[in-house]
Amino acid sequence: MSLGGGIQINSKDDPILFGAKSELKKEKQRTQKVSQKVNNLSKTTLGSWRWKSEGVGQEFLFVEGWDNAGPHKIIESSAHSQSTRELYGGVKVSGSMSWFGPRKVTQELEDIEKVKTSYKNVSYWPKIKESGKYLDQKDLIGLQKFWSQRSRELEEDIFGLYHDWNWWAKQFGTTKDGKKVELEFDLSRIKEMLNKSEEELRDNPWSYGQLFNNSKLNMVRLLGNVEETAFNYLKQLAWPEQGKVKQLKEKKIAHVILGLILGEEYGFDCTAGNPTYRGTYFMECNSDHIGKIKNGGKVKKVLKTTWTDGTYYYAPRQWNKFRWHEQTKLSLGKDELLKMDDLKNTALLDEKCEKEYSWWDLSYLSDRVQKIRREVCDQIIRPWFGDKVPDKRLCLIEIEDYNYYLRLNTYLQVIDIPTWMNKNTFWTKCSNYSI
Repeated sequence: MSLGGGIQINSKDDPILFGAKSELKKEKQRTQKVSQKVNNLSKTTLGSWRWKSEGVGQEFLFVEGWDNAGPHKIIESSAHSQSTRELYGGVKVSGSMSWFGPRKVTQELEDIEKVKTSYKNVSYWPKIKESGKYLDQKDLIGLQKFWSQRSRELEEDIFGLYHDWNWWAKQFGTTKDGKKVELEFDLSRIKEMLNKSEEELRDNPWSYGQLFNNSKLNMVRLLGNVEETAFNYLKQLAWPEQGKVKQLKEKKIAHVILGLILGEEYGFDCTAGNPTYRGTYFMECNSDHIGKIKNGGKVKKVLKTTWTDGTYYYAPRQWNKFRWHEQTKLSLGKDELLKMDDLKNTALLDEKCEKEYSWWDLSYLSDRVQKIRREVCDQIIRPWFGDKVPDKRLCLIEIEDYNYYLRLNTYLQVIDIPTWMNKNTFWTKCSNYSI
């Protein structure tokens, strides 16, 4: 029992209190309409996260995207706890009431981590391959035909889930009549891919056609096989140091991108890094930025892209002009700061992954696909660092007194996906904090 005559049930995770009333009386039926939202979470792409309870019992951080997202926001416990909000869904306990126990998101994440550790070396491909049994080749062909005959209205309905139609048209271009977004796809050989063994996928080059097409992508295809090269970068993440993957020339850049999503540590260390480099190339670490990050936050690490004109490499810097050769020249420490073969310890990322062969370098004769490797690498990195040269700077922010955050990760500069993290470090554009 609890004070006031209520009943308290103590589970191993959270105490749950059912309050008592001195008398029974008929209450007005509660509305099932979802109207009470947390203003800071009022983003369409967050879906039900806008009003669901997290059950964490404390404040958490909300990190909104990358480009021009601004600083993090604090979501108050009173705004998201299940005890003071009328929420949609839940377990029916009467004709007009639903009860919401804690969702225990953090416990679920911990359980997932335990499973990941237990199955660290277990392949998921057999399960993925098994799902292919539910795909009919006729359905794949029918879906492709349906899309090729789509109307403008259908495009607006589908594309409008993430951005308006005009945004998609700007990104991908339009058909000659200007009525539809120029984006075609071909899934007809996915079934063939799902029939392959994991070893066949890992050790053989991509041979499943061109998945997507438009005139912009066709310009890139002049350099080589886009799908094959992109799949090789993915192989470095899925099967590192296995089979023929060890022979691939693509850099392991996908590991870094995953680390940016998960708030893992890469880049220049603001505490242990060389003071000379910190004062020359990584002034984001300087003490004059203390106080710009609310809630006692600090810049823990910095990761930037770099570019070379063939002779020198350049590092972007806040407030510099907008062309690469107007940035800070790497006149010292280039080999210590740029380690594309040791990405865990690099402070800079070559935005093309590798330096282009000189015209007198005969290596070009035996490596005719370097240009497409460089271009695909650029397309993998660009969504996270953006297009503005002086803004190609990411900061790993640490907020010491918080344990959770919800963030929007933007994939391929198109889709925003909310991710709940059980930690207090996250990557974002340094400029979001005026750093």
